Amino acid sequence: MGLIWFVPFWSSRRQPRREFIRGYTAAMTDTATDSSIRGRVVSASDASIHLAVPGTSYQLTLACDAPPPAGAVTRGWIGATAMSMHGASAGGRFIEPTIGAPRIVAGQVVSIDTNSGTALVQSAVPMVVQLERAEDAQTVQVGDLVNFHVRSGARWHVS
Repeated sequence: MGLIWFVPFWSSRRQPRREFIRGYTAAMTDTATDSSIRGRVVSASDASIHLAVPGTSYQLTLACDAPPPAGAVTRGWIGATAMSMHGASAGGRFIEPTIGAPRIVAGQVVSIDTNSGTALVQSAVPMVVQLERAEDAQTVQVGDLVNFHVRSGARWHVS
């Protein structure tokens, strides 16, 4: 009888998706390159865009100073202000709602700068998060799962 080979999903023979985590470093020296993503502009107004994130069902509404035209593929990074950040013992990486302005975000801390109160969080997409409460930066470490509520006005920064 012949052997049947089974390659589990965690096998080293499969290549992980790295489209959102490529280029991360432990220190946040250049947020524009550490957290940049690609997206398609579904619609644009004078001060905001509706961004479709490839490979996901997310369509995020983000403020933008110089919005690209509708239909354009753009590269940039998302900046948001967290009202409070909490550690999570379980969960995933998501943004709620999936269509519209981000309100609740959960993800993993990729890097954190305790001096400026800024964290790079890998959620459904990477986000550069400014923490309103400085003590929140002291309670989390790189690799921790976190969740937070986002203040209105998350921004798209074209890189």
